[in-house]
Amino acid sequence: MEFRIPLPKRKHVEEIFGMEGKPVLVGNDTCHEESACQCHAHHCGPGYKKFSRRSSINRSLVFSSNKDYSHFVIGHRGAGLNAPENSISAIKKCAARGCKMVEFDVSLTKDLVPVLFHDDNLLRITGVDRSISEISWDELKRIDISDKYPGERVPTLEEAVEACLALGLKFIIDIKDENEKLIEAIVNIFQRHKDRAYAKGVVSSFYFRVLYKIRARDPNILVAWPGDLFSTHCPQFTRMVTTLRMLVALMYAVNDLAMNYIYWWMIGLSAILVHKDALNVELVHRLRQRGLRVYAWTVNCPVEKQYLLNKLQVGYLTDTLDAEHSALPAAEKWLCNNNES
Repeated sequence: MEFRIPLPKRKHVEEIFGMEGKPVLVGNDTCHEESACQCHAHHCGPGYKKFSRRSSINRSLVFSSNKDYSHFVIGHRGAGLNAPENSISAIKKCAARGCKMVEFDVSLTKDLVPVLFHDDNLLRITGVDRSISEISWDELKRIDISDKYPGERVPTLEEAVEACLALGLKFIIDIKDENEKLIEAIVNIFQRHKDRAYAKGVVSSFYFRVLYKIRARDPNILVAWPGDLFSTHCPQFTRMVTTLRMLVALMYAVNDLAMNYIYWWMIGLSAILVHKDALNVELVHRLRQRGLRVYAWTVNCPVEKQYLLNKLQVGYLTDTLDAEHSALPAAEKWLCNNNES
């Protein structure tokens, strides 16, 4: 039995995430044995800089051929501070503002219809105190989700994907449910729109099993992992918070090793979405050397956006696009001035 799933087509990865040059970690120590470097842990070679923990100041990542910045900014929940989150209006507003990619959450209704919704309960968004899994699609589609956008409804996954494809937007589908029916629905929607969806869409989930099953059924689908399996943002972790803390700590350490050396390889990950507070130069460098595209979530502060783009050269998910026009030109100028090619 084959456990590793083949990597997706390179052209689809580049169509979605853009071209990415060779990562170069620039510090104070230069690797002098360029042609036959022994620093195998960092894959040094011609043009690479050797990483040293003693030279922690003024380090940055430089990419030798990346001239495409359109994939750096992703509208989180459709940039949910600028329009109702996970709505068709939010998707359209992202496109109107020049954002090239949106992320949205998918859950199942009582009658197993995949819809765009983040929470387990409708209360925060609609004022209705009911679980998303306990309401039918026929009931849900009658409920307004915003006072400022009269008539705005929770869209189905099909409606959202069709809207993205019509607008030429790339999209990340974040799965909030382990239900087999949702896995089946995700695979089916990619296969129905296979002429365009493979080069536009990505699936993410905290559930390792879900990503593995999706790619096992269709290896053409790109997947991204939103951080550590046992992070505090993960459903699996919340079910164990009060029990066996030492065991959890051990499991976290084992999972960290597995994530770095096994999981990404088994699934065939294309990208990893890392909490913004966990990112640093060394982590970005390590992940990119494994061929992973790196994005931070969720970044709303203009200063943090500038840091990620200018210093780490990392894209990000954001709830608001208000500061993008001031951030992107500065990042582009810095990158162009520091490219080696």
